Amino acid sequence: MLGLKVHENPYLAAHRMPSGDTSALGDWLARHDAWKFGWEVEDASREGKILVHFKDLISIANRRALDP
Repeated sequence: MLGLKVHENPYLAAHRMPSGDTSALGDWLARHDAWKFGWEVEDASREGKILVHFKDLISIANRRALDP
């Protein structure tokens, strides 16, 4: 979302956080992470660093795949 900082993720608003329902936690976490991922991609794109951003993500994924 244009103009927001990463810490202003709308899913961090109190009314959007799951309360007491553990089944909703997974859904909330997925939405939070998806928003953050989109924010990071958009930010990298604006800074002209999109290629570096995705190379870093691939490198992290490859390292995790090699971990026992």
